[in-house]
Amino acid sequence: MSKETRNRVILIVVGAIAAAVLMFWGLFYITKVEVTGNSRYSEDEVKSMAMGGFFDHNSLLLTAFRSHIDLSDVPFMDYVDVEYLGRNSVRLHVTEKTPVGYVRVDETDYYFDAEGLVLEAIPSYQTDSANAEAAAVTDEASDVSAEADGTTDALTEAEATAVTPAAEETTTDGTTVDGTAAETATPTPELYVADASGNDFQPALTDVPMIVGLKFSSIAVDEVIPVKDPSVFYTITSITRMIDKYDIKPDYVEFLDDGTIMLHYGTVRVNLGTDDSLLEQKMTKVAGILPKLTGLSGVLHLENYTEDTINIIFDQDIANTTTAETADASAAETAPAEDTSAAPEEVPAEDAAAAETQEVPADAAEENIADVPSEDVAGATEDAAAEQQVEEIDASGG
Repeated sequence: MSKETRNRVILIVVGAIAAAVLMFWGLFYITKVEVTGNSRYSEDEVKSMAMGGFFDHNSLLLTAFRSHIDLSDVPFMDYVDVEYLGRNSVRLHVTEKTPVGYVRVDETDYYFDAEGLVLEAIPSYQTDSANAEAAAVTDEASDVSAEADGTTDALTEAEATAVTPAAEETTTDGTTVDGTAAETATPTPELYVADASGNDFQPALTDVPMIVGLKFSSIAVDEVIPVKDPSVFYTITSITRMIDKYDIKPDYVEFLDDGTIMLHYGTVRVNLGTDDSLLEQKMTKVAGILPKLTGLSGVLHLENYTEDTINIIFDQDIANTTTAETADASAAETAPAEDTSAAPEEVPAEDAAAAETQEVPADAAEENIADVPSEDVAGATEDAAAEQQVEEIDASGG
């Protein structure tokens, strides 16, 4: 065989191979990708994580050699399974690590799962920034809805003030964790994490509640939080599930020293009691009653709730008497001497704490608790600013 003939044969073979490769690549080139199971990252982000390589865009090669993709190095991701749908389409089944809450320690937020295993640690200011942006979007949507309905709601001072619980701080001598105030950090626009290839991804974590009051001596990523009673994580998981179901995420969930579970919504606290019995029924009532407590301050009592409960008590906070006492003192200084001697007696603490209870009829509670004058509900007079106001809300109002 001559050299010229041999070269021609080689060119034909190479050309045939190249044509076959191009045909194979074009025939199985992925043009459609479905993503299921993702909640922390967008579909585009999942695609970038799972299909970052050149050969990952061929459906046959991807499903043959990378049908199970480990993404455990990406925060809150576990793995992705690839399903072959057709020559040009695949489906990505995402399995994520599921945080049920986070605790704040030394300006770092530790997100943990249903077993109490710490999944990730993220700077607190990034969490606060993401939550603030989510709240702004929610407020904007509410304003648009109110304008569409032809109504406007005044923003109360309580709603305009962010509630920041005490930060949790671990110790190195094996003692329990005590809450301390955290310093204010400069927020950043968004929360981003980068993978090994340098791509930036933004996990959605605004639905995860902050948990305060847990006692532990140390905390670290990939370790279980060493609390005295691990069943608390089951309770937290149940609460988080109900919060997500009814879209009523609190500012934070607090576990008191006596085991009481308290949900904080601005100036409204919800006492769920010391166990998670009837938790779903309780949270159903919370979802129904919360909108009626806008602008109020106090405790919604569900600690003694049973299936036979008819009325749910909302115990309004006692009015702050400091301002009134200061005003009285100022008036006394400017008044004539004979008038200052007639200053009113200070109300004893036990009298100020006493409260009259008036039941709100079931139908009235269902219509709108905010329409019931506080002076009628408490049976108070104009001079009873220090008396506790107690309202009872029909349990069926939820």
